[in-house]
Amino acid sequence: MVAGLFSFFDDYEWECSSVLAPKSPTKPYVMHTLKKTPCPTAAACNSKLSTAAETVSLPGFDEESNAVVSAETIVETDQFMLSIRRFANHPHQQRVQLVDHVQKSVKTFQVFKGEGYFCQNDNYAAVVDNATDTMSSYFPAYQGKGARPEMR
Repeated sequence: MVAGLFSFFDDYEWECSSVLAPKSPTKPYVMHTLKKTPCPTAAACNSKLSTAAETVSLPGFDEESNAVVSAETIVETDQFMLSIRRFANHPHQQRVQLVDHVQKSVKTFQVFKGEGYFCQNDNYAAVVDNATDTMSSYFPAYQGKGARPEMR
């Protein structure tokens, strides 16, 4: 049986064009994703808990891809794009970016305990023109179905 299966694949000519490439969702949409952000240097993903004898990676660090994994919720319409990212090394914070396509403005800030901190205005053209991330740093992951049970 196993030999027959492998001989089937030896004779099979598979072409990438035989499978349609996935398309980006059409607006409006809400998407929950996991994103890998590559570490520019090895030290960039090391925790401050590291010592000369032992290197400790940041929470959420994926050794195989040399990247930090974050959870991101994206809401996209023709009027705006909202991104809320959560990092394992900052479990009580979110990084929020709001791109207003009508006013041509971008606000980025951190949220902690319902308050906004480190609010900054970013250059709209730079953010929108630099949006070359074609989902290559995102990856599929089963996140479960339904609501999380209430903790008591």
